Amino acid sequence: MILITFIGVNLINLYLFRGAMAMDCDQQLLDSDECLKKLVYFTDWNLTFVQNEQDMVHHCKLVKETATCVRAYKKCLHGLPREMFNLVSQNSRQIISERCDSTEGRSQFLGHIRCLDDETNKLTGCLNKVIAMLQYTADKVDGDEKEILTASCCAAHYIFNCFVKGIDEDCKHKTGVEAGPYLAEKINQMIAGVFDVACKNYPSIEVCEAQHPDLMQHFHQLAGEGFERQKVSILVPLIKIAHKIKYE
Repeated sequence: MILITFIGVNLINLYLFRGAMAMDCDQQLLDSDECLKKLVYFTDWNLTFVQNEQDMVHHCKLVKETATCVRAYKKCLHGLPREMFNLVSQNSRQIISERCDSTEGRSQFLGHIRCLDDETNKLTGCLNKVIAMLQYTADKVDGDEKEILTASCCAAHYIFNCFVKGIDEDCKHKTGVEAGPYLAEKINQMIAGVFDVACKNYPSIEVCEAQHPDLMQHFHQLAGEGFERQKVSILVPLIKIAHKIKYE
């Protein structure tokens, strides 16, 4: 009887521990998501645009702090999702170092990014749209891993094209035509490796349009004007998507 009681108490403690860990990870996901909004720069609806060196000092301090906050969610991931999270985190640290600690990188970032302001910025809208697409993928797309990855990868291509087009339109007459390629390079640098592995069968938005017209039509409808601002960043829907996929 004592042994049974002992086992029962330990099982209850284990159940409570796992429940507490799950609650802790749920809260950490929300905390890291809030930090990611500031880290990505364009997902923060309360964004203060970087226009000068004084703004850069504040920006670099903020992104270094928020990067640590985002990485805290790593403890809640396992297997391939954790490996990919680590890879993106490593890429992000390199980008932040180049942007904030390198004189040349700091000058490049400030030179391109100061063309954006409240009147011209389209990039926050781009990210808002792709978050809606990823939320749709996480909540509505059923089927095997291929279907889920297809929707996720085509959403990623949508935001990439939207970003580069938005930068070209906003900046080519203010800071020059180099701004679009600069942004594209930084996006590629952040997702390098992950995108190559997960989306190798969908190398461009043109392939998505040709092979999955119904999905892309729905995405274009989601991207139409008039939908509400998303309350989360890209991390929450991406984690939902990761949990839907069975990794070998």
